[in-house]
Amino acid sequence: MKAQIVICKNHQEASLYAAKLAAAEFAQNPGLTATFAAGDTPFSCYHSLIQKQQNEGLQLNLAQYIGLDEWIGLGPNDEGSCLHYMNKGYYWPAGIPQQQINAFDGRAKNIDAELIRMREILHENPLDLAILGVGVNGHIGFNEPGIPTSGDFSLVALSETTQTVGRKYFAGKHTPQQGATITLQALKKARRIIIIATGTSKKAAATSILAGQHTLPVGAFAGHAGTCYVFDEQAVQGFEADYTR
Repeated sequence: MKAQIVICKNHQEASLYAAKLAAAEFAQNPGLTATFAAGDTPFSCYHSLIQKQQNEGLQLNLAQYIGLDEWIGLGPNDEGSCLHYMNKGYYWPAGIPQQQINAFDGRAKNIDAELIRMREILHENPLDLAILGVGVNGHIGFNEPGIPTSGDFSLVALSETTQTVGRKYFAGKHTPQQGATITLQALKKARRIIIIATGTSKKAAATSILAGQHTLPVGAFAGHAGTCYVFDEQAVQGFEADYTR
């Protein structure tokens, strides 16, 4: 079976649809293990999940969370770090207990030991749910096009594109040149994967999926039956396809 593709009218509707899919997973298994991307695109989805928790009794605070990625050299208290971003945008508002959050420490004195720790966490807590954004170059997490990774959690040399786009998180300053990430091979073990790409900047990545071109990291999930790609009309503008909701 192939992944599902859904095209929504705009970013808001894509976020609501993704949140609906994710909420069904939490309702079925409140104690699941999840990884959430820290980029801008999925945050409206997270906001919708938090609203469902507040208004509909959805339980988000029983799950285990594993950080998707992190910049090397940044820790949880550093502005711009992935964990700092997730704390403010999801973990704290959703009331997730600190002991249920496992994230890579980019400031760790022994990076190799930190990698081993994260690999052990993934081994002991296999992913059930992944909510992912897509980089403008088609990356997923810090899995970059053409840059190898190793194991279930890996160091990665970041592309110039990722470094340039990442400056928005650092007030325009230069970004770290290395990252650490859950690898594609580990993400594909998740039962449910939701990939959100909206806006014209994601057009190349989104249309590559519609065209059946799966050479970018975003295409690694095209054959995964539990994957749903959620795009908006801007991301697929000019590509004729009948996937619209």
